[in-house]
Amino acid sequence: MNKELIMDAMEYIDDELLEDVNTLRSGSPLKRSRIWMRYISAAACACIILGGMLFVSRFYNMKSYPESDGMDNEMMAEGADGLSGSGDTGALGVTIPKTEISIEPNSTADLLAFFIYDGRLYVQYEWIHDHPELAGEYVGTATGNIDCFTPKKEYVDFAGSVSGDFYTVDGFDPSFMLCMKYEDGSVSTYINDNGMTLFRGSDLFEDRLHLSGNYSGVEYQTRHDWVKSLGNVKTLSDESAGVIEAFVEELNKGSFMYTDDMPLDKGQKNIYDREIYHLFFHMNNGMTIHLRLYDGGYVRFAGLIPVCVKMDTGTFNALVDLLK
Repeated sequence: MNKELIMDAMEYIDDELLEDVNTLRSGSPLKRSRIWMRYISAAACACIILGGMLFVSRFYNMKSYPESDGMDNEMMAEGADGLSGSGDTGALGVTIPKTEISIEPNSTADLLAFFIYDGRLYVQYEWIHDHPELAGEYVGTATGNIDCFTPKKEYVDFAGSVSGDFYTVDGFDPSFMLCMKYEDGSVSTYINDNGMTLFRGSDLFEDRLHLSGNYSGVEYQTRHDWVKSLGNVKTLSDESAGVIEAFVEELNKGSFMYTDDMPLDKGQKNIYDREIYHLFFHMNNGMTIHLRLYDGGYVRFAGLIPVCVKMDTGTFNALVDLLK
């Protein structure tokens, strides 16, 4: 089966499922074709089998917890009620619970490249082809022993659907991001969100992704062109720098919420009906921070599907006006 036939067949896949698979394939639309071919050649990364499948489900905690100093993520994820907030902002936080992995017959599977380390599940975010220096210290070796029929008891540290040595990512917290590197000089980043609690946008975009002041350029693409893989990726000019900086500043101030809680307007069936643009911040270290923009001031990082940020609509719309 060649690439063209596969891509034609994808046109018949449910749009919402296609969105999630696209997100996991790559943080940049320009790299999808190469990454897609890697998935085809790596059977461990794509379990498309009738009957039993690898099924990864996230049981989202639909509560928001008041900010509390000294409260670790695991305690927040347990869903304790009545927590008293001690922060001055009064911000509500969202918690992404730990991923549950099980074998479910006749289930719809997420196509995941992942491995487990230190009790955390790291899922592939992006493939970077020209920055091998991103890989830092050696951490361990994933066995790649998990397939569609692996019993749950074997989902232990160093198990995964991919095999190979994994490393820290230079400048990033290893509890959030690790990577694998390959003989051709490419690096594949893996993100863990298990048990993560987020309040303001800065908790993710600054504390973990180091966005401000560390990007060399910004590109964008319409939702239609992204879903259909049509290209048409455009670059924001240097004259847009002030608007972009204001956007990032307000994004950091925005509050996190669960993506499922994003409101729908009349006639909209799901959140994808609200999506309008994809934004790509090309970082100085070679990474791409892929943001998905939804009408009304909602922004989602492609590496964290369950949550989004609600930001100031005036600043949000000022950027959107540049993209039209």
